[in-house]
Amino acid sequence: MALGLCVTSLGALANYSSGLQLNETLTHDSEVRYYDVYVPDSYDGSLAYPLVVDIHGLGSNKTAQRLTSGMRPLSELENFIVAYPQGLYGLPNAPEERNPVTGFPLEGPSFNAGGVCCGAAEENGTDDIGFVRAMVEAINAASHIDTTRVYVTGLSNGGFMSHRLACEAPDIFAAAVPLAASTLQNLNMDCAQQPIPILTFQGLTDSLVPYDGNIIYKSAHESLEAWKQYNGCTSPTPDVIETISDTAFCETYNSCSNSADTGLCSVTGSDAAGHFLYQNEDGIDLAEKAWHFMQQHQILSENPINVSVPIVHVWTVCSLIIFSIIFSKANNRRVKKSAKL
Repeated sequence: MALGLCVTSLGALANYSSGLQLNETLTHDSEVRYYDVYVPDSYDGSLAYPLVVDIHGLGSNKTAQRLTSGMRPLSELENFIVAYPQGLYGLPNAPEERNPVTGFPLEGPSFNAGGVCCGAAEENGTDDIGFVRAMVEAINAASHIDTTRVYVTGLSNGGFMSHRLACEAPDIFAAAVPLAASTLQNLNMDCAQQPIPILTFQGLTDSLVPYDGNIIYKSAHESLEAWKQYNGCTSPTPDVIETISDTAFCETYNSCSNSADTGLCSVTGSDAAGHFLYQNEDGIDLAEKAWHFMQQHQILSENPINVSVPIVHVWTVCSLIIFSIIFSKANNRRVKKSAKL
């Protein structure tokens, strides 16, 4: 039985092979939910890899996010796994497609980030927090991830979702990097009261989520101040100000509770709306910048996600069991040989 456990556990380590795992599914709240997982070539299951959850925007999809965010090629260089969850409310038989019957140009796949964000997911009260939790647990069961180094990022609706996950699921996520998304004016989230490192990227010329805010969105610096207070940062001014280009800069507070660094990077998007920050006039690789921030942090919660089988130690346990069986058989042979003599 013990040897069978070893075989089962070792098989679990290799459940995901390197490359793209397309259209993984799970059922949550009676809905079939989809997600893709990208596993770098270096992964063989012997080491625990970090996991980055990369969330698409309103009306977009997991494929577009994978092709544009830059996390997939970076995962090959930095050795981490990437998950791309798919929002609900696309076409019934094509979950990644926009649903034209809604009459709203950007309607389609969306995530419920709370407040007024976003789309049909928010309108229907979709439990996307529960879905993302279930997805991380499913990936944990199918691969060897470092459960203290699970991170979340995303653009626009995905950025707002990153804010909400940082607030409500710091037991899962070690750090968050929202892009093109400040905190919402009317959002009253029931946060877990657990400091969490967070770095937000906002567009200086963003016309969809204005840098200076409006009646819907807090300004970039109001959002930074809210997270600064939540994370217990004590410095009156940023501890680090980094100039990236003539216009782009980052402000970071490091004097925060439990090393929960809190920052804002201001950049200029190069698209017409200044919103799609992956393409920016400052020449910044946002995936690389986001990863540099995330990878410095491990989970701050006292209760990281459970691992069904303690696979971190499974090689040691299995080795002891196998050696024990070999030693026992060898000892039995010696006893039988002595009895004959």
